[in-house]
Amino acid sequence: MSEMSVFNFNQNEIRTIVKDDGEIWFIAADVATVLGYRNAPDMVRNLDVDEADTHNLRIRSENGVLQDRQVSIINESGLYSATLKSRKPEAKQFKKWVTSDVLPSIRKNGGYISGQENDDPEIIMAKALQVANNVIIRKTQELQQAQAERDHAITTKAEIGSHREATAMATASKFKRENEDLKQKLGESISFAAVASINTKLKTNFGNKEGRLLSKYSREHHLEIKKATVQGQRFSEVNSYHRDAWLAIFNIDLTSVFGA
Repeated sequence: MSEMSVFNFNQNEIRTIVKDDGEIWFIAADVATVLGYRNAPDMVRNLDVDEADTHNLRIRSENGVLQDRQVSIINESGLYSATLKSRKPEAKQFKKWVTSDVLPSIRKNGGYISGQENDDPEIIMAKALQVANNVIIRKTQELQQAQAERDHAITTKAEIGSHREATAMATASKFKRENEDLKQKLGESISFAAVASINTKLKTNFGNKEGRLLSKYSREHHLEIKKATVQGQRFSEVNSYHRDAWLAIFNIDLTSVFGA
């Protein structure tokens, strides 16, 4: 039996359910509407398999009759992925609302995580970052497995059809792109890196001065400055600078720092 809660975000109904195992899921159609996706399938097809599911939901029709209908649902990891990929301005506000209002309410009233009833927004946001880090680890493992299977097929000259070989290579390429994209969101990729991520990795003590130098160089050389979500003393969104800027100003090669 799943418990349902209904929340309201900017006059949009957001329905959530807590399954028997305690995991929180969101009705995909509600989230898709808020984040500006064309529809729920359009949003769900870009998520990983373990981030989406279906659920039998009892809905009252226009004539007042209760009907069981199968709907798409997404979990917390899926919601964060969908939010990151949304181009709607309200996406950031929605993510903050979910992490500071919705999740604490569900966990407090439903006992989602034992002993975490008094979690403040900072702790919950830290958990969101942990989810993203876990996704990176999982995608890295999937990439390594896909590459190993491809290399094994080439080394042993296995008799596989061209379609299967192409699929293996495409899968490896897909995992690599997704892994790099997620690392960019966290400010720790081979293409873009945040000051805080460099400090953590290299034990440096860069601050606002170094950030201004990177920003100035980026503007002068028309290099993109992205936004990244990092966790220091507080969970925050910061600038993430192009690898050319890091190399030119501080002689730091992001490829050697964060690996390929």
